[in-house]
Amino acid sequence: MKYESEWYADESLRKWNEVDELFEEEKQQQKALIEAGLDELGITEPYFRYFALDVVDEAHKHVKSNWQLEKAQRIKPSLWWKQVAQAQAQTQNQTTSTEQSNANTNTPKLSNLSADGKAWFIHPVAMMDYFNIEMAKLWHEPLENPQRTYYNFSGADRAQNGAFGIVRTRLDKNNPKNTIPWAHAGLDVFADINTPCYACLDGEIVQYKNEGNNGYGNVLVLKVNGEDLRKSRNETDLEFRDKSEIEQAKDFNINADHFYLRYCHLSDKRADLEVGDKVKSGDLIGYTGDTGNAKKCLNPHLHFEIAMKITGNRSTAYDTQTNRLGFKINPALFVNLQPIDKDEQTKVKERRDNKK
Repeated sequence: MKYESEWYADESLRKWNEVDELFEEEKQQQKALIEAGLDELGITEPYFRYFALDVVDEAHKHVKSNWQLEKAQRIKPSLWWKQVAQAQAQTQNQTTSTEQSNANTNTPKLSNLSADGKAWFIHPVAMMDYFNIEMAKLWHEPLENPQRTYYNFSGADRAQNGAFGIVRTRLDKNNPKNTIPWAHAGLDVFADINTPCYACLDGEIVQYKNEGNNGYGNVLVLKVNGEDLRKSRNETDLEFRDKSEIEQAKDFNINADHFYLRYCHLSDKRADLEVGDKVKSGDLIGYTGDTGNAKKCLNPHLHFEIAMKITGNRSTAYDTQTNRLGFKINPALFVNLQPIDKDEQTKVKERRDNKK
C-alpha cells in the first residue's frame, strides 16, 4: 500500500499532534476504572475519591509534558525525508544535458523520494519467493560426526574398503592363490552398535525390513526429493580415486525426481516409526547394528546407500562387479566425513574381538 512514511511530517507535526487527544481519552478511562474500584471497595468519602482522581491528573500532566519534549527533541530532528527529497530535487535540476547524454543507458535511474512523504510499502511475506536466493542446505548427517571405517570386517587396516566403487579384493574361488576385484556399493560409516541414525533430508519412510537374501540385514529406506539431494552435494574430492573409488555408477541418473536413502545393518528402527510416516531432516529414525553379513564384524558400521530404487539396484548390462554398483551414487559426495579416530575404532575392534 502507499502510505506516508514515519520519517516525514509537516512543520507543525500535525500527524504526531493527533496523539495528544489520546492522552485525554486514556486519562478518562483510568479515572473510570478507579471510580469503579472505589465503589467496589465501598469508599464513598469525597476526600479519598478526589485524592485518587487528582493523582491520575498529576500523572497525566507529567506524561503529556514528556510527550511534548519527545516531539521537540527526538521526533522532529529525526524527520529526514523532506530534507533528502529537497536535496535530490536540487541535484537533479543541476544535472546538465551533457551529463545526461554521457550517462550509461544500461544503469537504471534511481527515483527521487516523493515530496509528499508517501511511499509504497510491501509486506515482507510477499517477497519471500520473488528472488532466486539459494536457501540453506537441508542435509543432516546420517550419524553425528561421521567417519569412514578404518578397519575391514576382519580387523585389517583397509580404510578404502568402505568407499564406493570396485575398491575391494577377494580370494578367487577357482584359484585361491589369487585375488579378484570386488565392488562395494555404498559408504561404510563407523558406528558402534546402537548408534543413533538420522534422516538426512525431509522424506517418507517407504521400507523397513530384513533384506537377508542380499546380506544387508535390517534396512530402512527413506524416499527424498531429487532437488533436495542435488542441493546437498558437498565440495569433497574423493579420497580413494587411486584405489578405484568412483563418483557414481553408470546407470545412475542425478536428474531423477526422487531418490532412496538406504540405511543398512540396523539393529532396529525408532520404535514409533512406521512405513508411510513423513520425517524431517535431522529426525531420529533408527539405530546402527551388525545385522546381515556384518554379524560379528570387527568394524561395526552403517552401510549407507543413495539409490534410484527402493531395492534391486543392480544393473545387468556390464560385468559382474560393475553391475553390483547399479543405480547408485557415492554417498561421500554428500556425507561430510570427519577425520578417522583410529584410537576409538581400535578400542571397539578389540572389544568385539575379545567377545568372539
